[in-house]
Amino acid sequence: MRLIGRHYTAVSAGLTIGAVAFLLTVSIPATAGMPAGGKLVEIPDVYKWPTGTTPQMVDTAKYKKPGPYKIGFSNCSTTNAWAVLFWETAKWEAAKYPQQISQFYTTDAGDSAAKQLSDVEDLIAKGVDALIIRPCTLDAAVPGIEKAMSKNIPVIVSNRSTKTTQYVTQNTTPAIDIGRNQGAWLAKQLNGKGKIISIEGPAGSGPQVERFQGAQEVLSKYKDIEILARKPTNWSRSEAKTAMEDYVQSFKKIDGILSQAGMMSMGIAEALEEAGVKPTSLPITGDDYNGWMKWIAMNKAGMVSTNPTYCSGASIVAALMILNGQPVPKRWDIPSQAYDASTIDKVVVPNRSDEWYPSILPATWKIEGH
Repeated sequence: MRLIGRHYTAVSAGLTIGAVAFLLTVSIPATAGMPAGGKLVEIPDVYKWPTGTTPQMVDTAKYKKPGPYKIGFSNCSTTNAWAVLFWETAKWEAAKYPQQISQFYTTDAGDSAAKQLSDVEDLIAKGVDALIIRPCTLDAAVPGIEKAMSKNIPVIVSNRSTKTTQYVTQNTTPAIDIGRNQGAWLAKQLNGKGKIISIEGPAGSGPQVERFQGAQEVLSKYKDIEILARKPTNWSRSEAKTAMEDYVQSFKKIDGILSQAGMMSMGIAEALEEAGVKPTSLPITGDDYNGWMKWIAMNKAGMVSTNPTYCSGASIVAALMILNGQPVPKRWDIPSQAYDASTIDKVVVPNRSDEWYPSILPATWKIEGH
């Protein structure tokens, strides 16, 4: 792991999550935290928005209060490897601030919008000072988000999007940018013409909707590119494989695959190979799922648009900044980068499992359940 532009020292940090207390040894920036006297909360370089951008800043003076704070984090789920690393990064970042965070309440909705709304209501009832939410769907927990804001509890939207604008900041790699990267690469590989299949994430989720929207912004400029079919396969390798098996039988000619995620791209490649079609003969997109990146490195084909797992850590920093009265961007973007076979060596992690994603977690951090 490499964290940019800071000196790090080892300390022990106590943290309570729900009713469970545990002791962690973590690496923290020497300038991290919120010292007594109202000093500024430092933003680690890895979380900063792109240089040269001028985001709309939100005045947070009305949320300023003395700590320590109760922070609630409502997560939609931890049902895949990316989500696990996202979640662990939030816990790791929170553990850096034992004097500022007295309680860190976390919930997992298991991809249920109804449960997430209930979770948010419960966090509000616990008297959290700030609420972080990774929404299950664009509609999920909107009433709870708006209720929190009406009670002067600042809401930070992490990773995904929501239909309401009643939040203080959104910390994410814009899914629409990931889609644009994927669409632009695919259009270039096809020389502006061909028949393609779109394999997508969970129906109605922000990433599924916005990645397709971004790709379509690019692809719609090419009248000779036709989308034969679209299928949500829930970030699942096996579901993507089944869908691709069906499409190989249904369509005589497929020229490219718009896959929103690398784990689905792996299933697509398997289905093509088993059907007697060389997967390297078709351009296939994806994200930075390590198994897919290793496949690209080995086969010299395919691409990824990165979706950093660490926007959850930025959300912890944002919550502390808001409660300290510091302005934050309305959209706090962590950029996506595109890599293909010619550059994949810059991001692939050969000594990690297929289920890994690029991460800022230190090697000493124990991932729950692993």
